[in-house]
Amino acid sequence: MEIKKIKKKRKFIRIALIFSALAFTALAVLISPLFEIRNINIVGNDIILDSEVISVSGIAAGQNILSFGTNSVVRRLFSLPYLRDAYILREFPDTVVISITERVPMANIRLSHSGTYLLIDDMGMVLSVRATPEEHLPVVIGVDFPNFAIGEYLSVQDSAIFENILLISRMFRQNDFYPDILDKSNPHDIIIRYGSLDILFGNMSDANRKVHNIAAIIEQFPEGNAGFIDIRDINQPRFGPLR
Repeated sequence: MEIKKIKKKRKFIRIALIFSALAFTALAVLISPLFEIRNINIVGNDIILDSEVISVSGIAAGQNILSFGTNSVVRRLFSLPYLRDAYILREFPDTVVISITERVPMANIRLSHSGTYLLIDDMGMVLSVRATPEEHLPVVIGVDFPNFAIGEYLSVQDSAIFENILLISRMFRQNDFYPDILDKSNPHDIIIRYGSLDILFGNMSDANRKVHNIAAIIEQFPEGNAGFIDIRDINQPRFGPLR
């Protein structure tokens, strides 16, 4: 029995010594100037400023590289409207890398009561409020919603219509084609205006084929000429000058 007690005591002492060594090592790392942050590198951002990312992250030069939790930093970064995702990487001994994935602006929503515009991404999140629409992105009219907030998803009265608008916008972007206006005032048909062209898109049936055909037909119109494209029946498209 005495031998067993001695063995248990020795085992306890060994474990205590190991934990003490680990605690001492951790303390040494936390107070060592070798592990003070000297570099904060931001990568992957085109719209969000480096200074914004650093400020919101709460990470500062001079603090210990292990003194913050990466999950808490990412949660703070999500307060930036343009942020889709973020990843924090520690490069020992003194560098922190914040990798950013940004939201992609997709369309402008015109506010009929104020004449201003909401810039939204491909998921319908409001990125900013603007006095003028973002260039080279469609302006959407005829979509109703009770309220909005920057950094939140837009809640429209007819979510199916809104999802269709976003889908069409993504299709146009993939074809490097940027219409001026997507009009959903008519509950049955989507109308697209591109410069001096009126495009009757109809419903979402064969939407991808319609987008491809529209892009091809537009190439046949002299720039600046007024005309129409009726693509509601994908099998019998019509186009020509306005009369």
